[in-house]
Amino acid sequence: MNNDKQTNEKRKARTVVENFINKPIPHEWTHDDIIRDYEKCQDKKKVAAIWRISVKEVNEVLKQVKA
Repeated sequence: MNNDKQTNEKRKARTVVENFINKPIPHEWTHDDIIRDYEKCQDKKKVAAIWRISVKEVNEVLKQVKA
């Protein structure tokens, strides 16, 4: 019985959160966006976090610019 009550409370809490928080939107990015942000902060990890991509992808974009 106690377990059912906890399950119902979790379900209600999840419903409340879903009603007030928007789902994340995947952002489109271009090579120019990555380059511009990297030039501003000179930190690949920060750029990767901003655009939600891997550091490997940031490196690949920066390599293409150098070539």
